Amino acid sequence: GTEGERERVMASVGDRLDAAVKEFRGKQKEVEQLIAARSQFLTQKNENEMVKKELCIVEPDAVVYKLVGPVLVKQGTEDSIKTVEQRIGLITRELQRTETNLEAAEKALEKSKATVMQLQAQMEAQQKKR
Repeated sequence: GTEGERERVMASVGDRLDAAVKEFRGKQKEVEQLIAARSQFLTQKNENEMVKKELCIVEPDAVVYKLVGPVLVKQGTEDSIKTVEQRIGLITRELQRTETNLEAAEKALEKSKATVMQLQAQMEAQQKKR
């Protein structure tokens, strides 16, 4: 082909590469956000499991207080345990959802990385032809 055709091919590969790099960075950010969310859910789950252990060793007639806004409200030990168990269930479901999304995002990131590498190789091959 002519010099002009080669220039056009390189420009289109360059544009696709720019778009692929942008997409890759977006996927990277998504993975980072999901890792942060997973970490937060794990922390919350551990904290709630510790609270449950504490509630389970408290005497049944002990007075337990729950923070509702700025106010401490009396709550029965049984109710407190149920509430914490529900919270642990909710956090566990969110954690599983986050893990699933993270797995998918990591696969998408790998695919995006492969595209970037393929386009970089094409650019280098085009430049060598010159």
